[in-house]
Amino acid sequence: MLNEHDLILRAVERALPFGKLEQLEIHPQSGTPGRRWDASGRLTFGKNLPFDVCFETGSFQSMAALSQAVQQIRAFNAASGPTPLLVAPYLSPQKQQFLREENVCYLDAEGNAWVEAEGVFIDRCGSRQKETAPAVSQDPFSDKASLVIRLLFSGDTLGIRPISVALGEQGFALSPGYVSKVVASLGELHYATKTASGIRLVNRNLLLQDWSHAYQQKARRRQSRGWYLPEANPAQLARLVGRALEGNGALTDRSGASFVDPHASFDTVDILPSNRDAVSEILEKLGAMPVERGANVNVREAAYPLSSLYGVRSVDGVPVVSDLQLYLDLQCQPQRGEEAAEHLYERRIRPLLKEGDQL
Repeated sequence: MLNEHDLILRAVERALPFGKLEQLEIHPQSGTPGRRWDASGRLTFGKNLPFDVCFETGSFQSMAALSQAVQQIRAFNAASGPTPLLVAPYLSPQKQQFLREENVCYLDAEGNAWVEAEGVFIDRCGSRQKETAPAVSQDPFSDKASLVIRLLFSGDTLGIRPISVALGEQGFALSPGYVSKVVASLGELHYATKTASGIRLVNRNLLLQDWSHAYQQKARRRQSRGWYLPEANPAQLARLVGRALEGNGALTDRSGASFVDPHASFDTVDILPSNRDAVSEILEKLGAMPVERGANVNVREAAYPLSSLYGVRSVDGVPVVSDLQLYLDLQCQPQRGEEAAEHLYERRIRPLLKEGDQL
């Protein structure tokens, strides 16, 4: 097995074969408090362009962990010059984009690199391998576990048992032991912290990014059934179908978002059903026909069968999924869906986030 020193050298040689690595120092896990990276060194191009380099030999388990690393690197290096180059085994496209937005140069062992400095500009996109799931005891972005996130996302602070009780009162049986495992995993990912009054979520903007990424992987496998109902006006169609659901589902995607954020335009009505057979009967009674093409009503299989309908509310007599579920579903749609998701985030979700949201 390669040791840390060899892993680092291999990453640099693969991504930047014309750079020279010097003064490599491995930092033990018990090293300087607050030091996030595993090693540091100097990378030179020719004689006059040196970089300070920080190395992470493992994977960043979450966007929050990467954000914290960037902050600590900047703080440590504040007196010695520009932010150093970050080297890691693999950085997903999502994490690469985050580093670019933070103006932090990076490279990884898969050949991805972005280095911008006086006299040097490198922009390489190599492997887009699938990022491994975080190594935590309980996946906090699974269907059942996400109920804890949904409950606490508004900024509430609750203890383990009160979380279990609150969800139980809403019909979701999560034992205190299970809740404790979810909270522990969120803590490992820098998304939850314990206070005197209970558990609260932190870094919620980054949490939502990681959650959305995990949700999209699950949503790719879901299926939908198309229906056609003669009604030229999409808004009237959404009201007609929505008011007929009677507790058997709720609207989502752009048709659902249009009821809470008028920016979202749509031409199909999308339903998350709680009872697919009942929804089919309702649509048949309304005069809809199942179709392979040209559908204006879609009944979508839920990527999260248990939690997708958590927080459903009635808007103008129409059941609409929660803002968080709208955001997750909209992010699964290219272009117009993503645009609607960002608008919804700015108007409905960002106001929930506080300045003191970080660890």
